[in-house]
Amino acid sequence: MKRYSVMLSCMLITALLGAAGIQESMRPVSDRATTAENNQDFFMRSVQQFSDQLFFVDSFKEKNAMVSPLSVLLALGMTTNGAEGSTLSSTLDVLVAKVGTLQQFNDANTHYLNSISDLSDIELSIANSLWLNKQVRFDKGFLTKSRDIYHATAKNLDFSAKSSLNAINSWVNEATRGTITSILDSLDPAALLYLINAVYFKGDWENPFTKESTYPDTFILKDTSVQAPFMHQSSLFPYAKALDAQMVMMPYSNDRYAFVALLPSEGTDLETWLAGQKEQGGFTQRMFSSVESLQNTHMDLAIPKFEASYKDSLVDELKQLGIRDPFDGKKADFSLMTESRSKEIVITEVLHKTFIRVDEQGSEAAAVTSVMMKATSMPIREKLSLRFDRPFFYAIIDREYEIPLFMGTMENPLAE
Repeated sequence: MKRYSVMLSCMLITALLGAAGIQESMRPVSDRATTAENNQDFFMRSVQQFSDQLFFVDSFKEKNAMVSPLSVLLALGMTTNGAEGSTLSSTLDVLVAKVGTLQQFNDANTHYLNSISDLSDIELSIANSLWLNKQVRFDKGFLTKSRDIYHATAKNLDFSAKSSLNAINSWVNEATRGTITSILDSLDPAALLYLINAVYFKGDWENPFTKESTYPDTFILKDTSVQAPFMHQSSLFPYAKALDAQMVMMPYSNDRYAFVALLPSEGTDLETWLAGQKEQGGFTQRMFSSVESLQNTHMDLAIPKFEASYKDSLVDELKQLGIRDPFDGKKADFSLMTESRSKEIVITEVLHKTFIRVDEQGSEAAAVTSVMMKATSMPIREKLSLRFDRPFFYAIIDREYEIPLFMGTMENPLAE
């Protein structure tokens, strides 16, 4: 019997954020407010716990690793609407930490995608697409859910034609504003579908750096050091000593988003620090609790200007988290994807590709809401000098929803 494969591709593009679209029912305002609050809380818990699992499952031996747990969660979320039995339950258990139904998960994802539909002063775009093998008749219910819940577009292709590969990679290039030009090197004619999620973020700093204040300085590596371009600014920044590190937040012009950087305490290297945070558990939740305690501090800040890309297959990592059935030809059940209700469907690859650029004008990440505004009323500390001149952790966060858009490690600002 012929077995079909499904490939997921998840991309995060960050360079400086963009959007989706809002729909609202005619329910009473109080009902809508309660539902929205429930969806936001459910989404926050799901993304926070999944972010911790995905980020810490890998040892990040690669330099300058970066992942978008949100991108991966949404891509896997689309597959759950075509799954049944243990394939559905085991995947959903990981995505929502065994708390919540598929309907709750779908509603929360839709709510978030709608929430970013009308952002100002920043570009955040989350795009989903399904590329379907034209020889297969797909279930209309599955396609409708993908469109209505995840705003996904769908197109039938001949996977044996070169033009089909070009079409997919062209979509990728357009969705990521040219920062990721392709995701696939070839297509498998026997594949059932290629499911792709792309997250693009572009935001200017609330207080941009000046190019005149960028100059070479020493960045200390594990066994040596390099001369890298450092951006400098003397200003007020939200700051705290937290999570066994020095933590600074750099808001974007839309203060719902922010770039957070954590420099491990002196004498602790990044690998040891990450291992300690993993052992303590609940890192993402603790990070957002620390964000709320930040105080405006007058400092001389020096941080590298950098650009980095990262590509990885996440199959092994997802299996470690407990998502195994979708990759097992004997257990996978994605029968709700096709009209024939075939169970001969299996996920063969989950490819994750990311790109980030941080420069004087801005970067990809940001999160500062009205809650964050309370930091402006806190007492100003004495002037501090903070230099990110050795490996550090960073994240681009959504302060309103208390989730990371992406999480990364900067090992070497000169590495590609």
